[in-house]
Amino acid sequence: MNARVVAWHLLRETRILTRRAVLRAVRDADLQPRDRSLLVHILGAELRRRTALRAIAEHYAERRLRPDVALFAHIGLAQLLFLDDVPDHAAISETVESARTALGERPSAAVNALLRRVQREVRRGASGDVRRDVPVADIHFEQAVFADPVAHWLLWAEQALSLPVPIGRRWRNRLGAETAEGLARSMIEPPDVSLLVLRGEVGLVAQELADSSPRPSAHPRMLLFPAASLRTVRASDALRRGDAVLLGEALVRAAELVGAAPGERVIELRARMRSPNPALAQSGADVVLHGLESAPTTGFDAAFLAAPSSDTGILGARPQARWRFDAARSAALATAQVSLLTRAAAAVRSGGRLVYATRSIEPDENQRRIRAFLATEPEWSLAAEIESLPAVRGASGPVDGGYAARLERR
Repeated sequence: MNARVVAWHLLRETRILTRRAVLRAVRDADLQPRDRSLLVHILGAELRRRTALRAIAEHYAERRLRPDVALFAHIGLAQLLFLDDVPDHAAISETVESARTALGERPSAAVNALLRRVQREVRRGASGDVRRDVPVADIHFEQAVFADPVAHWLLWAEQALSLPVPIGRRWRNRLGAETAEGLARSMIEPPDVSLLVLRGEVGLVAQELADSSPRPSAHPRMLLFPAASLRTVRASDALRRGDAVLLGEALVRAAELVGAAPGERVIELRARMRSPNPALAQSGADVVLHGLESAPTTGFDAAFLAAPSSDTGILGARPQARWRFDAARSAALATAQVSLLTRAAAAVRSGGRLVYATRSIEPDENQRRIRAFLATEPEWSLAAEIESLPAVRGASGPVDGGYAARLERR
């Protein structure tokens, strides 16, 4: 199987793509490095632009496409419109051939007709008509493809910005349409790279990584890099030596809110247990990692809970999170967050403190969750809280959005 067929199988069979599923598919198909890279880029473009691709395919298709045929249309459009390294002729011919291999002659002919129609209609640059312009892509169509945002803002945002209506409605009602649109635009592409310097001078690390175009962050111990520099930064000597680590500013500031001091016993609760949050580890405290499945022991000076959340503050880094945001998942997250907050609080001694953090920007997972907890736990009080919206690309950060609250026990 080639990269396009593997992408089709993954998108058809896996509702929520995971890194594990992609790695398994790559191994099973024995893809070579070039095809692996193409697969990752196709999947990334499809996840980030899914409803835009759907709107474009539905507009230019001669007739309604079957779901399995529509997926090949998405795969072809993702290359044609958003992967500059793939020539148009290859995007079309290779996708059509893959569709022919998987589905047969007639479905592949439908994909071919659609892709060639789009190729004829797409133009470089912006037209000034938001119904024709493709956001964050510098291309437009000869015809109006997307809804009119004046009459149907939520539909336009879902089609043009691939912002699902349940998220778009929340953001528009709370933040206003302009801010909601800005957030959605900033999350279409991968975010800038955020680096926490653990040891040494920040300026010296910046000099060492000068070829990766570092710039200062709002956090004094952090540097930011263009998203295209991720691979270079990840392979740098600074990370290999342990002098720096890739970490979002919102999560760094959440850990710093604990105020951990040398000699204190601090418990950190989170799903993935590899090593403590570097901001906690740097404090000199005795940090104990604990999973989310069982109740921790008691008597800790402080607890840091990185709670599972909808991840709406990091949709740029985790685009798949936007497609699993629904009522059922929100209810499951609420149950988990309440349970974990109660367990984390029970681990803290009298006079201790607890920091609850998420990578969400939804009040019902953040401020309202904390207010509800405090209403039933009179021995706890709110000492401080931080809410961060992800900044636009090229700004001073944070690149990630999230929330953190510090609670203190009497």
